[in-house]
Amino acid sequence: MKAQLQGQVFIYILTVVIIGMVLLFGGKAILDFIQKGEEVAFIKFKTDLKSIVDSIGPDYQSIVRETLTIGRDYQQVCFTDSASITSPYPTMNSVVGSGTGENTFLVTTDVVEKFDVGTIQVDNVAHQDWDCFPIINGKVRLQFEGMGDKTKISSWNP
Repeated sequence: MKAQLQGQVFIYILTVVIIGMVLLFGGKAILDFIQKGEEVAFIKFKTDLKSIVDSIGPDYQSIVRETLTIGRDYQQVCFTDSASITSPYPTMNSVVGSGTGENTFLVTTDVVEKFDVGTIQVDNVAHQDWDCFPIINGKVRLQFEGMGDKTKISSWNP
């Protein structure tokens, strides 16, 4: 009887350890899947954006309105068409000033991602060389207008 009780305790302990390991590794796998999904969404956003800018730019006065999805919890997407800017984001100012050619920035509280989408023009009366657009629920609405040699980017609200 005592041996049988010790055997049951051992089985219970072994069961708890196995379930704990499954939960631990399963949780880690789920987090990895979520992270990979966010990376894929970012790469798709970047590729779609560059594709739109490249295709619409030469087509003078053509207008395309798009709602683009961004995977992570970004607050804004910012664009610049200048070699020197004064924005509220120090990282953006220094990257643009360094001449790397990066003209697109994804922002949370500061710049998180930066890349080049091609030759663009921003349409902002307040600060003519850069503009930021809000990302709401992981999506941003933009209007692209072909200017012949570049693409003008502005906001779009349906």
